[in-house]
Amino acid sequence: MSIIYTFGYAGQSVDKLFRWVQENDALLFDIRFSPYSRDPTWNTNNLARRFSNRYRHMASLGNRNYKGGPTDIVNLDAGVSAIARCSAHPIVLMCVCKNFHECHRSEIASHLHSLGYETSELVLTPNAQAHTPPKRVQLKLF
Repeated sequence: MSIIYTFGYAGQSVDKLFRWVQENDALLFDIRFSPYSRDPTWNTNNLARRFSNRYRHMASLGNRNYKGGPTDIVNLDAGVSAIARCSAHPIVLMCVCKNFHECHRSEIASHLHSLGYETSELVLTPNAQAHTPPKRVQLKLF
C-alpha cells in the first residue's frame, strides 16, 4: 500500500506537481466538488490533458459545502474504494485550499489514516529543482 498525499494547489506550480507525479509514478485525484478554477491551468480539462491517465476527478471525495458550512463529503466510502483499487501507486489528493487544516482533505486524510493508510501533506518548495524531492511532512491526526 503506497502513501496517500494531500496537496493544496493555491500558490503552487502545476509544472512542479507534474514533475513530482511523473517522477514518483503517482496518480492525481482531484477531490474538488467542482473541478474548475479561476486559473484555467487548474481546470479539469487542462489537468486531464496534462496528466493524462494519471488524473482523475473524484467527485465522490468532493465537499458539497465547499462555499461554506460544515464539511459534507459526497460519498466517502466510494472514494475510499477507488483509492484502494489504485493503492499500488502513490496517490495525491488535490484541492485548492492552501491550509490543510482548513480543508476537507484533512478529514479525508484522517479517515484514511484510521483505516491504516499512511498519509502526508505534499509540500513542493517554491525554489525546488526538478530533481529535488519535495519536503514530506508527517501529519499528526488526533
